[in-house]
Amino acid sequence: MHILSQLPKIKELPTLPEVLVKVQEYVNSDKASVDELAAIIKQDPALSSIILKTANSAFYNIINRRLSSVKESITRIGFNEVLKITMGMSVIKQFAHTSNIIDYRAFWRHSLTAASLTLIIADATKNSYTAEDRQNLFLAGLLHDIGILIYDQFFHEIFVSIVEHALHKETTYLAAEEVVVPKEPHAFIGGALLEIWRLAIPVIGTVRYHHIPRRAPENLKKLVAVVHLTEYVLCKRNIGSFEGQFGEVSDDVLQVTGLSTDDFNPLYEKAKEEAEKADMFLKVGVDTHYDSKDNNTNFGDVSLLKKV
Repeated sequence: MHILSQLPKIKELPTLPEVLVKVQEYVNSDKASVDELAAIIKQDPALSSIILKTANSAFYNIINRRLSSVKESITRIGFNEVLKITMGMSVIKQFAHTSNIIDYRAFWRHSLTAASLTLIIADATKNSYTAEDRQNLFLAGLLHDIGILIYDQFFHEIFVSIVEHALHKETTYLAAEEVVVPKEPHAFIGGALLEIWRLAIPVIGTVRYHHIPRRAPENLKKLVAVVHLTEYVLCKRNIGSFEGQFGEVSDDVLQVTGLSTDDFNPLYEKAKEEAEKADMFLKVGVDTHYDSKDNNTNFGDVSLLKKV
């Protein structure tokens, strides 16, 4: 299909938002201050609005005192949460389209939940993760399925072929990709987009290998294993995964993380909690453009697929 070679030539291909780059660089700097971060946030009215709404939501406004300034909101929710919100909002805005196949709101619910759940799963493993690792995990969780949107928006005929094959053969989207685009699955397409965006190599690699952790480079295995387990947990809880149900987690992933299947039950509960937070984020941060009420067709055990 040669999708990978065509990708850089697409003029309408979304770019990495400048505000995300600025916020990420500033939060990671040694000179970060609330005043200066607030000044950066205020350059984007939509982002300012969601920061305010989030700070005043039930998750953060536990003393029932409403805030009216971006600076106060940053102080309440913290720099790391501001960075997470900026990442989520910035990426969603770049893909603000409708689709005759995908329920985009459900897609982003899954992606946002995955982003937060990666950090919870990382904490449950035997491994240690630096602050940089955690940011990379969050971004990889948020963007792990972005290749699906690339197929939907820019290679739609091929995407329809994949979906129709899955429906006709009553198999998963992943299995259909192996037949229709065996050398260019969505994970590889997503990784290629992140290369164009010049994201960190660990983020690119983690997205690229999250469905095939056994093939991940050694230095990325502990990151890839976390995102792979995140996808597994969300699939088991039917939280909007497009690809269909996973098989059992491989022994090598369990070995890398130090987890056993007995450790998954608390993660299932955490997944539910993070999905509720994602719902809140979408409610305050995304307009009615993503109206999922017409979504009534299941794809396996999930419901990202509209009627084809």
